Amino acid sequence: MTKTIVPDKTTQTIDSSNRSKSPSGIAYLIVIGVLGASIVLMFFGGAGPELVGVFGLVTVLALIILGVPVAIALVAGGLLGLWSLAGLRSVPALLMEAPFVAASSWSLSVLPMFILMGLVMWRSGISEKIFETARAWVGQLPGGLAAATNLSGAGLAAASGSSLGISYALGRIAIPEMLRVGYKPSISTAVVVVAGTLGQLIPPSVVLVVYAGVAGTPVGPQLIASIIPAVLLALAYTAMILIRSKINPALAPPTGESYSWSARFVSLKHLLPVVVIVVGVLGSMLAGIATATEAGALGALLAIVFTFLRDFKKAPAAIGRAMLDSISAIAAILFLIVGVGILNRMIAMSGITQTIGDFVTSLGLGKVGFLLLLGLIILLLGTVMDPMALILLSVPVLSPVLAEMNVDMIWFGVFLVILAELAVVTPPVGVNAFVVHRLAQDPQVNLGQNVSIRDVFVGALWFVVISLLMAIVLIFVPELALWLPGVSAS
Repeated sequence: MTKTIVPDKTTQTIDSSNRSKSPSGIAYLIVIGVLGASIVLMFFGGAGPELVGVFGLVTVLALIILGVPVAIALVAGGLLGLWSLAGLRSVPALLMEAPFVAASSWSLSVLPMFILMGLVMWRSGISEKIFETARAWVGQLPGGLAAATNLSGAGLAAASGSSLGISYALGRIAIPEMLRVGYKPSISTAVVVVAGTLGQLIPPSVVLVVYAGVAGTPVGPQLIASIIPAVLLALAYTAMILIRSKINPALAPPTGESYSWSARFVSLKHLLPVVVIVVGVLGSMLAGIATATEAGALGALLAIVFTFLRDFKKAPAAIGRAMLDSISAIAAILFLIVGVGILNRMIAMSGITQTIGDFVTSLGLGKVGFLLLLGLIILLLGTVMDPMALILLSVPVLSPVLAEMNVDMIWFGVFLVILAELAVVTPPVGVNAFVVHRLAQDPQVNLGQNVSIRDVFVGALWFVVISLLMAIVLIFVPELALWLPGVSAS
């Protein structure tokens, strides 16, 4: 069994230096032109407050497309808009206030513990055994290794919020195993790409915690709301894999392996740390005996305990590396939140949200029609923005409009994350897809087979369809997200 190699920067999905693929050639010049025109019109075009707000948002989007770090793009667009609206004196005053307001938000106090918990699990090597357990139970079926990879992704997601980390670790283990028994490269790589996206939907999800901080929803209910949709999505992925492989055995043939029932039950012992941590975290929140922050602290403590139980001598080094990674990740998130706070101030001052609300009302769309249209817009934005940037940029603009349309913000968080996570799968951003494709160029991973980026994207298309169907089902059955946290659907 190939040893899992966890990248040094497992926090890339939440790092403020996360960049989109920059455009090139004519596209680059067009984006530069749009950026320049927005800034000029913002200051010298005699634009009203609403147009200044629009130009500020266009500035942010253009900078992100050009590869500028998301946090810097948010700060730049927000400050330029505020300068135009309220004068240069407003800029230093806001810069002195915004960092403290962002760092002192109670809703974000859960982040350090959740991040530390996930990184300790990665660094300790506890997560490696999950794939072996899933393989013992479903590996002998047509498509069984792909199903095992998907289920492993769901299990790892319950212990870590890193999409890239999950995809990278699973790819090292699962891709060569699948190729070795005759799986097509398209399904071998695509299942690894998509398994990582579950990391941002299954609690503890860093993206959902950040969404809660930006949208003003309670963190505990927000995390709990994603459980049922996440489980259904993982099961739907698994069912699709098995059905396709049954219809076309050449896509993902059986491995020929045979596990006795005793061996399968023995393999369940590898899941004990993850099960205990998940039950401790989610169970304490569901039972109402712990806040989200307290539950996160319990999860981090349990992860540390299991790390010492696994290898007492190596535990201090693993925990030390996890703590250093956590500090870096938390700092990056706070930088993002500072950017959002500045952008929020500009948006509120411009009055653009009221204008958008009036426009949406004038369309005469009902809630379902509005959400379907909004879903399409999110998907289009997701082609050029990573999930964190998409959430941080869209929520401040959409919150007042969603309130006017009577859309529950806890429900919307789950809906938005499902659609935003497609950004890491589909081109041109497709961060997970590019990472897995690059990983699959390693001869030890591809076993001498040619794995193209087309294989990755074509294989992932099946999973994208499933995700879109889940988002549509959520629109018509909002109780899937609202029942568990005890929120009534309006």
